[in-house]
Amino acid sequence: MKTASTAISPKTRSTRNSIVESAQRLFLKHGISRVTVKEISMEAEVSKMTFYRIFANKEQVAAEVIQSIADKNLAEYKEIMSRPIDFIKKIQELILSKRKSNKAFSEELIKDIYKLKNSPLTQLIAKLGMHSKTIFMEDLEKAQRNGEIRSDIKLPLILYTINDMEQKMKDERFLALFEDFREASDQLMSQFFYGIMPVKSTGQQPK
Repeated sequence: MKTASTAISPKTRSTRNSIVESAQRLFLKHGISRVTVKEISMEAEVSKMTFYRIFANKEQVAAEVIQSIADKNLAEYKEIMSRPIDFIKKIQELILSKRKSNKAFSEELIKDIYKLKNSPLTQLIAKLGMHSKTIFMEDLEKAQRNGEIRSDIKLPLILYTINDMEQKMKDERFLALFEDFREASDQLMSQFFYGIMPVKSTGQQPK
């Protein structure tokens, strides 16, 4: 493991940040598996030797990128949920936010995220996913107590449904029903969110 960024010089920290930002641009455009350390180094305008002096491998910088994206998405989620608006409006804003986030991801990156196996990145994504699910379930429990989502739905079923949605995004036969990963994700997300809303809700689905 390389030295933590908090214990390095300002120059090295700046170089580290440049490498992470460059890697993120490339990953968003081409996915993780198709990008090489050489390409990241060229994008960051550093040598491969400099890259390996700071990061052990591509997976390590990919982990920082994934953590950064997850932190940003969670912060946006919390900001939306804290707004003094009806729960249905929050759901609409969450869907719009998710769609915007998906548009920034290349098809290759989305595939890489869902198809990673037996990798430290797999463990990181699972950990981040569990953390976000815990926060989401706490918000749903509060919303259910307030009558903002259907009272007849068992919350453990919602968690099971979320996990099932993740598995569907790895199912080639399911994905074949849609034009691309984004459409599949959008359809699942809309079906899930509007399925938990009370029948009396009249909010329109976001376009």
